[in-house]
Amino acid sequence: MFNSMKDPRFTHDCKTCMDVRVIVRRKRWRAEKGEDYWLVWTDCVSSATEDNNETDNSRYTCGNYFRTKEIAEDAFRRRTELFLSMHEEG
Repeated sequence: MFNSMKDPRFTHDCKTCMDVRVIVRRKRWRAEKGEDYWLVWTDCVSSATEDNNETDNSRYTCGNYFRTKEIAEDAFRRRTELFLSMHEEG
């Protein structure tokens, strides 16, 4: 676990070095300014260009921000399945 704290691909939440509870997470990918990323709309996926603006930040924060079209399409499919399953439970 402590080796992963030195790895720049990970981030950790730790108030003090004596804090025994350390949460280690893989850093999420984010496009550089001017690079494209993919997002899910109501009925499709599309690409957008990172501009470090409020819209990009909002999409990144809520998780609607993907590195590839294939990953966005998988998220679209899984979201649709989740929504439809909620009607079956009702």
